[in-house]
Amino acid sequence: MGKFDGYLICTDLDGTFTNGHDICGENAKYVKYFQDNGGLFTVSTGRLPGHFSDFEGFRPNCPVITHNGAVIYDFEKDEILYKRALPNNCTELCDFAFGNEKISRLHMCEMYEVSVCKTLSDVRRDAEYFKAVFCIDDEQETIIFRDKLKERFGDRYCIFLGWSTGIEALAKDINKGTAVKKLREILGDKVKKMICVGDSESDSFMMREADIGYAVENADKAAKAAADRVTVHYEKGAIAQIIRDIENELP
Repeated sequence: MGKFDGYLICTDLDGTFTNGHDICGENAKYVKYFQDNGGLFTVSTGRLPGHFSDFEGFRPNCPVITHNGAVIYDFEKDEILYKRALPNNCTELCDFAFGNEKISRLHMCEMYEVSVCKTLSDVRRDAEYFKAVFCIDDEQETIIFRDKLKERFGDRYCIFLGWSTGIEALAKDINKGTAVKKLREILGDKVKKMICVGDSESDSFMMREADIGYAVENADKAAKAAADRVTVHYEKGAIAQIIRDIENELP
């Protein structure tokens, strides 16, 4: 028996746990301590499964959520446990996006690859896409276009800000919130308390499903509004601080 038995921490990566490919502060040290003492630690990210091979000294000890909630992947078994792709007619969404001159890039994400699409003909109708990412260089224009997409397609897709200048679209009702619910179901009675941590609107979905939702100090308004608590800036080792909080609050 370990002191953290029954605890699951599920964290976003970029701007929460990591800075690019670097794990911030004492996060790696404290995650190992948490895992060694019975805790389950994983990530919920917009990244694809291959991204995790770039980290040294860190490995989740339960399945990870990728594609911002569209996939749950088990590294130990090299197995996809859950996936929900975009509908086959997602070209309607892309066609609408290409009509906006503010769009600088469109990324279409398959299971292990990302395609940069410059025209509608680059979006393959036979591909299994899990999310579409619309990049705009201006933050205010990004919010305006997100709202236009939600007005036009919100009944068919889950649309949100992945970061301040990036809009993501997943299948209807698919997001980090639905994914952590599924992950908790997969893990069963191994999880007694789930803590979710993030910095953006995409993370707000899972914070609402958590027993305790944490936003980092640098989080956007949507993440902070959904959180139960706000912790330190991610560059100061927010996950390490949260693990210290958990330990201090143990019965």
